Amino acid sequence: MARSKQIGLTYFPFDVDFFENEKIEALSGEFGIKGELAVIKLFCAIYKNGYYLEWNDLQKMKLLKRLPGVSSSLLDQIIKKLVKWELLNQDIFTQHSVMTSKNIQNQFINSTKRRKDNSINEYDLINVYINDTSTNINVDINTASSSQSVNKSTQSKVKESKVNNNTNVLLKKPTNTRKENFEEENSESQNSTFKNFQEEKEKSSAKKEKDLEGIKNFLVEYGAVYDDVSEWFRNRIVASKPTTRYVMEKFILECKKNNITVKEAVYLCAFNGWINFNPIWVFNQNEKQKPKSSKNGKSESSSPNKAGRVDVDKAGEFLDRRRKERELQSSGRTQEEL
Repeated sequence: MARSKQIGLTYFPFDVDFFENEKIEALSGEFGIKGELAVIKLFCAIYKNGYYLEWNDLQKMKLLKRLPGVSSSLLDQIIKKLVKWELLNQDIFTQHSVMTSKNIQNQFINSTKRRKDNSINEYDLINVYINDTSTNINVDINTASSSQSVNKSTQSKVKESKVNNNTNVLLKKPTNTRKENFEEENSESQNSTFKNFQEEKEKSSAKKEKDLEGIKNFLVEYGAVYDDVSEWFRNRIVASKPTTRYVMEKFILECKKNNITVKEAVYLCAFNGWINFNPIWVFNQNEKQKPKSSKNGKSESSSPNKAGRVDVDKAGEFLDRRRKERELQSSGRTQEEL
């Protein structure tokens, strides 16, 4: 019985820096782990089908079954972001409801270059065809230009032999076993994939450094000290927390809502080793730092409580005054952690 023709991939390379990609970090910052898991399972579905996936209600329901806790509307939002950030080609998705991209097609070509036919026929974004049939040698086809059978006469065999000798072509049936051919194919594919992976990793690392520097300067423009920002970011990166522009914009908005300066908030996060930021922590810290009263009614003042460049006592009085004003306006209100 003939083997069925394989269309999709049985595996595809997964970058170890996948979750540090700026677009994936932004997706994680907005949708959390559900967004990350949805992207991974969506790419698995695409590569299993080949290099594209027709997006319809059937595919949507199948994917939702594999994503517990993800609603239909949430999945639509995630896919909308993938298209907006060019992880999926926008034109093809809009016109044909098909998920593919140039990177996906390049990966498919690299992973299937040993196949007899791995051409991109539909939704082509790269215009590259790896296999050229004009250079292939088929051992089961007579190489003589004549259409006569090789068994028809001795004369035709002699002519065929001369043609082969003149062109220095020696046709032999392959001696490698199926296992050896499979190992050779996988070895070449893995070498090519590893080379592409290294190049992409170097480009991605340089881009991430540049983007991270830009986000640091973004906070500096709002008054933060560069060294404080660097220390805070270092702690967040170690804890695998995103440091994207989107997350920092939410952080600045939270500071404004609570009348806390960005400079003070960043410093306290760096000084106290806070990975996240919660205004309540600032208020609680300043409550603890207020001077205590002794039995005779006099306050027991310790040495000036200063931490680095920030006078925590003065900052505590300011934040306490603001806190009381906010409590009068809306009592019982709690702040969510970033």
